[in-house]
Amino acid sequence: MSATRRIALASTLALVSAPLHAAPSSVVVPDPSVAGELDAHRRDALAVALTDALTESGFAPVRVARSCTDAACLRALATEARAERVVVLRTSVARRDWVVTLEVYDAEARLILSARESCAVCGFGEVQALVAAQAAALRGRLDALSLDAPILVVTTDPPGARAFVDDVEVGTTPLELPVAPGTHRVRVTLPGHVTAERVVEGAAGLRTHAALELAVAPASRRASRLRAGGWSMVGIGAAALVVGPTLIGVHGRDDRTRCSGDQIDADGDCAFVLATRAPGIAVTVAGAVLVTVGLILARHRRFGRRVAQGPAGPVLRF
Repeated sequence: MSATRRIALASTLALVSAPLHAAPSSVVVPDPSVAGELDAHRRDALAVALTDALTESGFAPVRVARSCTDAACLRALATEARAERVVVLRTSVARRDWVVTLEVYDAEARLILSARESCAVCGFGEVQALVAAQAAALRGRLDALSLDAPILVVTTDPPGARAFVDDVEVGTTPLELPVAPGTHRVRVTLPGHVTAERVVEGAAGLRTHAALELAVAPASRRASRLRAGGWSMVGIGAAALVVGPTLIGVHGRDDRTRCSGDQIDADGDCAFVLATRAPGIAVTVAGAVLVTVGLILARHRRFGRRVAQGPAGPVLRF
């Protein structure tokens, strides 16, 4: 079964389970916010799919012919339309790959719900169906706001992770949101960390806490060690770049540690002179190499990801 059909089925079930006596809730719907190339006709078609699905789900949508995403604009729209909530559709399209996000804000521009779905190599009809399914699924979740619904509190260590409840993105941690009574699967993701999941039980009138600890991914730990080693190499190389030229500069001078007594001729010249040019050049070259390699390891993440630990030491992967 395709992702769109699964979403449509879930939306239908949500509608069946929603209270039949719920009064229409007024919402204002601005024009979709689009990232990518999308003509005005298709943009309008997405807005129509959204408003039609909201109407069928028991909402009273008010369409506004302008895009609106910042908090001040959202509050102004809600005030002008005397609406309880604002429903914002955001789409991103690159050729036939789509990302569709539906966000619901209250009259004070506070984010209540967020649903995000991807559709790879999709026709426009599939995208319209995806938008309609997302809109239909909002009914049951928003009805819970007016009831004594369970409250789910999601926190992570470290914070700032993307949180998903039952495979629907709900925001960034820490956050809290109403959920339907029953079992829910909470999943959190953060770049560079291992995805964490937990199953929680929501009970009416109670706050359920889901605290998840995100372990650093092994590749990230290796990258951190490489960066630390890189900066150490830069420090050693910089010191070598000071010592090397100094050794080259003193080459040929009298070796004062060995010049005394009969080792000094009548002109005051010492029989022993410093021969430091070769080691000075070697130290300078080594310092330059250490600084270059160290900066690559410390600053270039892509290069760092190509470095692996082999049996004989670090190796490059291509």
